[in-house]
Amino acid sequence: IKKKSYDLIEVVGEKQFKSFKYEIPGDISSSAFYIILTLLLKKSKLKIENVNINPSRTGFVEIINKMGANIKFINKKTLYGEPIADICVKSQSSFKPINCPIKLNSNAIDEFLVIFLLASRASGISVFKNLGELNNKESPRLKLASRILRKMGVKVKLGIDSIKIYGNPNLDIK
Repeated sequence: IKKKSYDLIEVVGEKQFKSFKYEIPGDISSSAFYIILTLLLKKSKLKIENVNINPSRTGFVEIINKMGANIKFINKKTLYGEPIADICVKSQSSFKPINCPIKLNSNAIDEFLVIFLLASRASGISVFKNLGELNNKESPRLKLASRILRKMGVKVKLGIDSIKIYGNPNLDIK
């Protein structure tokens, strides 16, 4: 059923129905891994098409752009009342550390682990605060992230709800 700003698909009970084609935009959280890998690999480019770029979900892009990434949204359109775009990513040779604005936390909460990976390659110390929510997910993500980074050779200072990452631009994370 076509509504004013969205479509409603409803199936009640066991019924036979004809198949149909329906476009579903990509999820920026699922794109985050590919974005970070592209940024870290030399001479890499990536275009991810038709991703939902609702501002409540793009804190991740805002954070990594502050760190020196150059993520662009192109071919913007609206689909089912939501903003959609293609995400263009190019690798970078260096990244800046960040004192991450707390106001961006809730819009990037599921992507912080890959943001930490980027911070591990920054030229300086990155600070992330008020991340207690990461420990209330399926696992104690903040603690696990610090453990993984340390195993990779990254110096980390872990607080109850914060993490300080001492970046090393020469860190080999293959």
